Amino acid sequence: MGDRDLHELNDKLKAEGLSTVVTPKQPTASSNLAVYELLKSAAGEHRVHLPDRPLARNELRFLQWTRARVDAPKSGPVQRRDIADCVANVVASLLSDHTNSAIEALRRASVRGAGPRGPGLR
Repeated sequence: MGDRDLHELNDKLKAEGLSTVVTPKQPTASSNLAVYELLKSAAGEHRVHLPDRPLARNELRFLQWTRARVDAPKSGPVQRRDIADCVANVVASLLSDHTNSAIEALRRASVRGAGPRGPGLR
């Protein structure tokens, strides 16, 4: 996606009243691995529900995992990971936003000791 496309997409989002801003991301093997590890954990913990779309499910199912990276298979029924990358990055972004919000809320909370009514946060 080029700069012009990004600008056009952000203009459309703004025109729809959305505050979302699309920015480019330069993935690396290690950042992709981290994003997929987060997706794998979140799915295993039932914190996300994966799309009920055959192509998306197959891309996710046939990914090749090594210690250093996640790749699409070189042969077989699915040889790409475009949709899987999108799903993994959206989940990582949403969970990161949620985690950051929770951490910020905890920072603002004042903790006090337990009393007759139990522990509490102010």
